[in-house]
Amino acid sequence: MEQHIIRPAHNKPAAVCKSWRHICHEAERLRAYIKDGKFEGNYKNAFAISHAQVSHAPLHFFVINEQIEIKGLEKGQLKKWFGSWCVINAKIIETEDLVYFPDACMSFPYRKPKNTDRWNKITVEYFIPFLWGWRKVARKFKGLPSFIVQHENEHSLGKNIYGK
Repeated sequence: MEQHIIRPAHNKPAAVCKSWRHICHEAERLRAYIKDGKFEGNYKNAFAISHAQVSHAPLHFFVINEQIEIKGLEKGQLKKWFGSWCVINAKIIETEDLVYFPDACMSFPYRKPKNTDRWNKITVEYFIPFLWGWRKVARKFKGLPSFIVQHENEHSLGKNIYGK
């Protein structure tokens, strides 16, 4: 079955992931989909995609685009920041420094970026795949990775930047 972005976004909250075994096949499919990069609209590549954007039974995880090239950063930098290509059950536990960020969304491929309130600095707890299971990670992010977590978590909450 092929993955595709659901339009319009269904706004269903995602279920908490119970185990890596429970989500690994869906995560691998979403990983292949984001690597393929054949998206319609204004944006040919995505920084990340939430499972909530491609499933009518969403789970609380998102995948990172391991191959995206970001001006001024080395290829694969997103994966290095997050420690994995898959971020599971991300929970923001601390925030500071509210800023405006020109955010865009693959669920609305023909809309222009929208200035969105984002926390520039956050502390996040999440799980990443590890061996045959997963392991818990706690990270502090600033800038782009912080904005990515907030954006993808909104999808998991059934929200999006255009319908807040």
